[in-house]
Amino acid sequence: MGYRSQIMTMATKHEVIKDVLKEYLRASKEEKGVILDRLEKTVGMHRKTIVRRFRVLQTRKEGYDWSDTRGRAVYYTSDVTEALRFIWDVSHELCAERLHAIVGKYISALKQDWTFDDEVTGKLLSMSIGTVKERISHFEKVVSGGGRCMTKPSDLKEIIPVRRGPWDNPDTGVWRD
Repeated sequence: MGYRSQIMTMATKHEVIKDVLKEYLRASKEEKGVILDRLEKTVGMHRKTIVRRFRVLQTRKEGYDWSDTRGRAVYYTSDVTEALRFIWDVSHELCAERLHAIVGKYISALKQDWTFDDEVTGKLLSMSIGTVKERISHFEKVVSGGGRCMTKPSDLKEIIPVRRGPWDNPDTGVWRD
């Protein structure tokens, strides 16, 4: 069992299980047990894992629409993110910690320009600081100067004399009066 599972990749195991799916669905309870025993030895997977894989393959549709509904449902939809982006732009790209504290003040100040509905506004007001940080991290920040250094050299080079050659420094160990 251990030797075969080391050779087979997970994709190969799933292909083997997919090939047996039609036979498994037509089989009686006793025949299903025999099929599971055979697959358990061949693929090197646990019996219940094979049964779960059969169920996934049975319920999936062909192509890209696999009707996979695992995971948590999306609460903050794209319109809530757009509302956050609007406030973030108006606040001149304020950091998440400061922006989170004054989102309500911005919403009340922008009433005439606020085009988002009450549901989006409520979700935006209830958004945690961690979610605000995560959403803002994906926004594109405008960097002025095109990534070049914005400091310019000063005129100190002209005022302060800079030694460009040997001065009258004594050699080491020589005493001069």
